[in-house]
Amino acid sequence: MDYQASVYELLTAAAHARAGVDRRWLHAILDRGADAIPDLARFAAETHLDDPIDLEEPLVHLFRYLHTPAAIPFLLDAIRRDPNDVPDEVVDAIVPLGADALEPLLDLYRSLEEDQGDEVAFILAALHIRDPRVLEILLDRLEYDVFEGTIALGLYGDPAAIPRLEQMLASIPEVDTRLRQSVTSALADIRTASEEAP
Repeated sequence: MDYQASVYELLTAAAHARAGVDRRWLHAILDRGADAIPDLARFAAETHLDDPIDLEEPLVHLFRYLHTPAAIPFLLDAIRRDPNDVPDEVVDAIVPLGADALEPLLDLYRSLEEDQGDEVAFILAALHIRDPRVLEILLDRLEYDVFEGTIALGLYGDPAAIPRLEQMLASIPEVDTRLRQSVTSALADIRTASEEAP
């Protein structure tokens, strides 16, 4: 394998089992820095269902390392394929993209059925971008699934969610300790985040 070949050729060779996805192959791509991004984006945008080797996971790691918004369409496709089981690596790659990922994730969330939205809502919360549309989604998720909703709201840390959580807590019977603990934990997380924000 010629490791001086273009990034696109290196990816194609690996996908067709003509090159190993090893340290040398990775360095041949990553050592080019931002110059590798156009070929990575081009390869990621193509359909590779017939390739003998699936490069989705290596691509996620490459994009994560390069920290580029060019990865967003590829990462969204990875989420869209199974929105109820998003790999941690995909979450770890898209969350650091912050504001660049916000609108695409909101669009993706709107395209999903209600029972498919938990993980995308969690990713939106993990962006920590104060946006009324995100808060609305997270409050809606709270009504759909209290446990998942409280986790996401606690992570998001927006004090605007406190009145809804307090109202919910007041309506939960004392005997339902598990549910009360979930809401109480979210309130504590939000208050802690608010104190640390300055």
